[in-house]
Amino acid sequence: MNLFRKANLKVKLVMLFMAIGIIPLVAVSVISFLNASDNLEGQVQRTNQLYTRVVEDQLEGFFEEIMHNAVVVSASRDVYQSLNILEEVDLDTANARFQERVSILDDLTRTIMAELGYSLVFVTDRNGRIVHSSDDSIVGADLSSRDYVQGSLGGENTWSEVFYSDVADEL
Repeated sequence: MNLFRKANLKVKLVMLFMAIGIIPLVAVSVISFLNASDNLEGQVQRTNQLYTRVVEDQLEGFFEEIMHNAVVVSASRDVYQSLNILEEVDLDTANARFQERVSILDDLTRTIMAELGYSLVFVTDRNGRIVHSSDDSIVGADLSSRDYVQGSLGGENTWSEVFYSDVADEL
């Protein structure tokens, strides 16, 4: 306090200005900054939660649509009759009766790909072996060890994790 009494008027006014003006201004600025930061962080979190809900809804709708498409296609007369004939000929895809169905399945897979936008369509027999495909190079491939095929053969709609397919040569 002794220092304050010995200072001239100019120094006293500057010190008083600092004490009354600058220090409260800095304090208010820091408090405002911290509040604004908290508000922005909260708003970002709320926006991310909203975005997450929207994306979840879209993905759920997408997978429901694929599931419904699979149910409709698998129950179609063309697929059903083709697989029945394949069973009658003891799963012999080279049999003439099954080969008569190949052009019907070709038309069906082309329609599915064009209308639904799928890049690959295949049909498996009861053992998980591909008996028809939009890509002839994978006909005969054994998918029986894959979880989604096991689930499907068991009558369930099954989704797998994303993986690299050595059969389709893509994700």
